[in-house]
Amino acid sequence: MNEFLEDWGKEGYYTKGMHEAQVVDSNGKGGAVVVYVGIDTLKSPIALRVDKETLKISFSPESKYPAP
Repeated sequence: MNEFLEDWGKEGYYTKGMHEAQVVDSNGKGGAVVVYVGIDTLKSPIALRVDKETLKISFSPESKYPAP
């Protein structure tokens, strides 16, 4: 959890200076769902892979949006 908060917490690597985040898109693929999160300080949404069974979150190896 501490590592997650270092990246995604209030002053995390990806969220530092962020005012707004929202889910902008998603698509299911097999045992996982790719969720695209738009963060107001980034140009493109971040693709996160959520395992349907374990609910573990990781970066998706594929994204339909350019890398931020």
